[in-house]
Amino acid sequence: MSFQSREEVRRQKQLEEARKAGTAEAERDEEAAYTNKSLAADEIIAAEPKLTYDAKRDRYGGYTGDDFMLQIKEYEAAQLERKKQKQREQQHLLQQQEPAAAERRQLKQQRRLRRQKRRAEKLLKQQKKEEKQAAKKAAAEAAAAAAAAAEAQAAGDDPEAAAAAAEAASAAAKAAAAAEAAEDEEESDEEERDSDTDSDTDTDTDSDGSNEEEDKGYSGIKLKEFDKTSAPVECTDERSRINTRDLRIREDTAKYLLNLDLNSAFYDPKSRSMREDPFKHLSQQIKPTFRGDNALLQAGEVKATQQLQLFAWEAYKHGQNVHFNAQPTQLEFLYKEHQKKKAQIETEKQKNIFDTYGGKEHLVADTRVLYAQTEAYVEYSKDGRILRGRQRTLTKSKYEEDVLQGSHTSVWGSYYDVATSKWGYACCRLTSFAAECTGRLEDNITMESLGLTSSEAAAAPAAAAGAAAKGGASAAAAAPAAADHAAEARDAAEE
Repeated sequence: MSFQSREEVRRQKQLEEARKAGTAEAERDEEAAYTNKSLAADEIIAAEPKLTYDAKRDRYGGYTGDDFMLQIKEYEAAQLERKKQKQREQQHLLQQQEPAAAERRQLKQQRRLRRQKRRAEKLLKQQKKEEKQAAKKAAAEAAAAAAAAAEAQAAGDDPEAAAAAAEAASAAAKAAAAAEAAEDEEESDEEERDSDTDSDTDTDTDSDGSNEEEDKGYSGIKLKEFDKTSAPVECTDERSRINTRDLRIREDTAKYLLNLDLNSAFYDPKSRSMREDPFKHLSQQIKPTFRGDNALLQAGEVKATQQLQLFAWEAYKHGQNVHFNAQPTQLEFLYKEHQKKKAQIETEKQKNIFDTYGGKEHLVADTRVLYAQTEAYVEYSKDGRILRGRQRTLTKSKYEEDVLQGSHTSVWGSYYDVATSKWGYACCRLTSFAAECTGRLEDNITMESLGLTSSEAAAAPAAAAGAAAKGGASAAAAAPAAADHAAEARDAAEE
């Protein structure tokens, strides 16, 4: 968009307002041949609609009626196909659920038969009970009639009364026998029901049972047989109900109750954390398992997680698009590959060092050292510390004992030079460890062995030169003095 001045902007606004009001000509497209406003209404209606595909809206514009009917038919066919597919899925689901449904129907039929059987047994029991009560009542009436007839016979010897008394006695005997037979039959039926192994009455969970069955508990005892205080009545009040799942069962002691000392570790109630160890004043042997929350930061997989986080930062710094939280699987794989390559590099580096300098045999421990045994008496404590019996041996020297160096016939340290305070070899009296043995003591006379200082040693050549210049007499006089001095130093060293 090019720059417009204030006057051009004002004219543009006026033109837009005039177009909105209809007083100005509509805006024309420079690329289009014409616009809708340049055509008459009848020309627009008479024009044939052209089927064009609108890719943005994924539809055809300007379609005819036939095209519309075609779309309707396609839609109806798709709807019919979806309905058939749904019916097939339902039929397949019913086929899968048929075994379970058949089993449920069979169980329902069994429960229905059990209910019918229980009802029949209940009716039979009630009938027997009524018959038993009627027999007892008839026996009582017959006994009363027999007693009355006996009283009448005792009052007067009437033959008719005697016959009636005999008949009443026989009827009472028959009624008593019938009552005993009914009791025996009822007891036998109860024993058969008790010995029956069918547990349908115990496992039946029907909800349409009789009121008497609902009043019974799991053991067949009616709840009304208990008193009101001991009956296990369910509480329906939501305010006084206690759910077991909401109760918190605490098996361990809280952190703030481990050490009640006011100067012990601080407990933060907001974060529920105790950073320090509340038992730091105790020894390691009697400390409990809890050592503070800071100890947990160094236990388990915490260190491995921290190393993985550091690796993620370093990898991202060097161009790897990884993140600890967003891509944990990829980060774990890269870390394993990095560790593998690092181990390979370390192995190759160690191998090159061994190939260059050797010493690989020292990595394998000698079995004679590993399995060595000794008769030294040592006492150990329970934690493995040495109590008594083995003292630490002090190292006598850093040099190997009884080992001759070079061509020397004596070991290093067999001679000590008092003048220079140095150790040496007794065979040649040399104080240099790497020197070769000469075997002659005369070759080992030095300025230090003669007892001369560094200044005297520096002035000795000049004095000798001056003596040579003065004459042979003075040189001859100086030589015996030097020899005597060397002999005295040698004697002092031997002492």
